[in-house]
Amino acid sequence: MTTRKRRTRALRFWLLQHLVVPLSLGIIKLWMRTWRIEVEGREALEQFGDGSHPRVMAAFHGTSACVLGHLLQVDPKGRRYNGATMVSTSRDGDLMASVAHSFNSVAVRGSTKKRAAAGLLALIHEVQRGRIGMMAVDGPRGPRGKAQPGVLTLAKATGARVFILVHRGENSIRFKKAWDKYDLPKPFSRVRAKCLLWQDFGALGPDQPAPSLADLQRAMIATYQDLGEDVSDMPPLEEPPPCPGS
Repeated sequence: MTTRKRRTRALRFWLLQHLVVPLSLGIIKLWMRTWRIEVEGREALEQFGDGSHPRVMAAFHGTSACVLGHLLQVDPKGRRYNGATMVSTSRDGDLMASVAHSFNSVAVRGSTKKRAAAGLLALIHEVQRGRIGMMAVDGPRGPRGKAQPGVLTLAKATGARVFILVHRGENSIRFKKAWDKYDLPKPFSRVRAKCLLWQDFGALGPDQPAPSLADLQRAMIATYQDLGEDVSDMPPLEEPPPCPGS
């Protein structure tokens, strides 16, 4: 690539990051503020906002807009629900870091392929400092509803309380061809939300077994189903049958 092309590409990215994205986010935030969010589990949501304990949030990748809109409404200045999330080390990650900052969160850099260990250590540090570890359990590439181990690794390392936060828009634009069936509620839509404290890893005794990733996955899918979501393309809720002779 020639020097001129590199400079042109760099200029385009700078304009995207510093002009297009901020203007777009302003419009998106106005859109989100019109949603009518109805919460089931308000007591758990209050506990979720208590920064005296390490906290990890478990949500689905396809509901991330609903999560951001919800927290924007209940805590616009990010005093109680200020989060930390991991984004990739690519240029796309630079854009996602800008989005995270706009929603009162910090972004640590890492991915499943690059700087994974360094990113996780940085995320552990942020959770220990009082920020919420914001985890899309089935991200970044799915399959939909299939929980990845990062959320439990983070929770065990920090002794965090793990909160499940699930949303479903009643009148949404659904990206059905996307792997996560992304849910973007239309303006003035009703959004149903459910929050529950799934596990307090800091309260587990030395002889108490920690719940498994499969336990978290089942709990999240069941909660999503309670809100009326079609979960037929997600992993089944039933326990796997025992192996013959076991």
